[in-house]
Amino acid sequence: SDDNFRSPLADEISGEAQTEQEKWAGFELFSIKNEPLFAFPLAANFPPVHLSWRASAIFPLVNPPSLVMENLFADLPPATLAEEQFRALLTVPGLRIERIVSSGQATPPGEWYDQPHGEWVLLLRGRAALRFEDEARARELRAGDCLDIAPRRRHRVEWTAAGELTVWLAIHHGVPSAA
Repeated sequence: SDDNFRSPLADEISGEAQTEQEKWAGFELFSIKNEPLFAFPLAANFPPVHLSWRASAIFPLVNPPSLVMENLFADLPPATLAEEQFRALLTVPGLRIERIVSSGQATPPGEWYDQPHGEWVLLLRGRAALRFEDEARARELRAGDCLDIAPRRRHRVEWTAAGELTVWLAIHHGVPSAA
C-alpha cells in the first residue's frame, strides 16, 4: 500500500544501513548499459526518480507528471488549432523529449530556427515540409519520416497540413542544463 512506501532518500537521511537491493525494492529501475538512470516507484502517487550516480545523489525529474502520458496520441486537440501545442514528455540534463501538435502552422516568413543543440524529429501523423537554409527546396515529410537536425543548422517549418493534425516527436539532444 502507499502507506508502506518508503523512499530510499528517507533511509539515507535517517542513516539506516540497507543493501542496494533492499534500498530499491519498491522501484522498477530503468538502465542503459547497466547504469541505472531512473527509478519508477511501484506505489501509486509518487514521482519517478532520476538517479545520478556520479554525484551520489538523487534528484527528482524536472517534469515527472508529464510521464503519466500513456499514449502519444492521447489528449489530442481538435484539428482546428490556433497555435501549435508543445508538451514536454521528459526533461533531464542534456535531453528534452516533446510532442508537438500542429494544424496548418508554419514558421513565420523570414524567420529561421537556429538552435545551439541537436534535434531529432519523427513525424508520427500528418504531413509537413521542413526547409534548411542551405538547401534550395523544402523536404516534404509524411508519417514515419524522421531526420536529425545538427546544432546551429538553420531550418524552418514551411507548412503543416491544414485541417488535420500533424503530430511530431522531437528529441532535443545536447540541451544546456537551463533549457
